Amino acid sequence: MHASSDRYFCAIKLLQMKRDFLGLLFLTLGISVSALAQEMAPLKLDEAIETALKNNREVILASLEQESSVAKFRQTNAVFLPQVNLSYTAFTTNNPLNAFGFKLQQQSITQTDFDPRLLNNPSATQNFMVKAEVNQPLINMDMIYARKAAHEQIDLYSYKTKRTKEYVTFEVHKAYEQLQLAHDAVKVLTEALRAVNSIYASTNQRFEKGFLQKSDVLQVQVQVNAMESKLAEAKSNVQNASDYLSLLMGAKSGAIVLTKTLLLK
Repeated sequence: MHASSDRYFCAIKLLQMKRDFLGLLFLTLGISVSALAQEMAPLKLDEAIETALKNNREVILASLEQESSVAKFRQTNAVFLPQVNLSYTAFTTNNPLNAFGFKLQQQSITQTDFDPRLLNNPSATQNFMVKAEVNQPLINMDMIYARKAAHEQIDLYSYKTKRTKEYVTFEVHKAYEQLQLAHDAVKVLTEALRAVNSIYASTNQRFEKGFLQKSDVLQVQVQVNAMESKLAEAKSNVQNASDYLSLLMGAKSGAIVLTKTLLLK
């Protein structure tokens, strides 16, 4: 009775371990499928172009250069603005000549200041002066020509930004079509490989029954190997096209990008 009970508990333990293992396996497969589905999310052409115009490095650099040219042009507004200078000076002295001169400048001479003792030994005398200057430029040809040059730079970088966006849009459109063509090639080659494998299986069966020669089987095997090689090359083309499209969009490479059906005109 004791041995039977031990076998019963061992069986229950094994069932629980099997259930936990299957649960972990299904969870892992679910996560993998979810990640693959997220990675293989279809991408529309308009979404690819919009993302590229926002995140492409060349477009961002061209836009920054344009903004920098606008900032430099605004700096040239100083040619029309007045220049204000403010200065402040202060002196203190007990030199007889300077002390008497300061009082004359300040128009503060009194009768007691002509006392010989005060004239020869004056106390410390202070003199303060504040000066404000406002200069309004009339014509500064150097700055005017610099302003015109800065304005030309705005037009130049604006044109560069426009052409950069057009080029990136063209490249995204071309890369998108190449990626779609690569996906279609994978589909066609996958069907062709399935058909060649079916022919190989049928040929091998006929060879085993003695209806065909070994050379016939080998010839079909060569076709299978050639089709597998083409399929591998097509999958590599999908990866390369996905990486290039991701590069244009400023995204990380390595993920396979699926495309929506695109009707070519």
